[in-house]
Amino acid sequence: MGKAAVITIDGPGGSGKSTVAARVAERLGYAHLDSGALYRALTCWALEQARWDADDLAGLVRDGALTMTWGRVVLHDRDLTKAIRTPEISAQVYRVADLPLVRKAVNAFLRDLAARRPSVAEGRDMGTGAFPEAPLKVYLDAHPEERARRRAGQGTGETPEALAERVRRERDRKVGGLRPAADALQIDATDLTPEAVVDRILAAAAERGLAHA
Repeated sequence: MGKAAVITIDGPGGSGKSTVAARVAERLGYAHLDSGALYRALTCWALEQARWDADDLAGLVRDGALTMTWGRVVLHDRDLTKAIRTPEISAQVYRVADLPLVRKAVNAFLRDLAARRPSVAEGRDMGTGAFPEAPLKVYLDAHPEERARRRAGQGTGETPEALAERVRRERDRKVGGLRPAADALQIDATDLTPEAVVDRILAAAAERGLAHA
């Protein structure tokens, strides 16, 4: 596929990127690629197996043990879509997501998926790492207090302090650090509804010739 088939949405936790990415994908008929869900699934495996070796984790991605289809995340034929949304995994996912070898494998996996179907990819470095040539890159943010409120509403069990620390870590990473791409459309969603953000992204997509799939 050409680069004209990918929209990236990056931003910190609580910015609304998952909700927005899912709705943009639905409106355009694109696949929704949630990179965070992949890292969470790998973290779930690492916690259960007590194995945090980067080669082992990246191998799960490269060897096809990890799959993502229509929002479902499956590892070794086990559906982990709901199991990965726990405070324990939220607290430990950085140990997997910060491994350069794992990020390389996940980004390659996402590019392979996007080569098969137009996609909306969300995460931390979709516009800067996985899809630097994407025609539309979005960086979504919101005031820290608003992000903490939204995370609390999602029932993640993540405290405002834990969320702030996670975002700080993500922004400080040398590999796959959280930052807007140079040509990203930056949106402050603090006072916007998800639908208002979606409409703004769809308008930008139309301007760039990104059509309904």
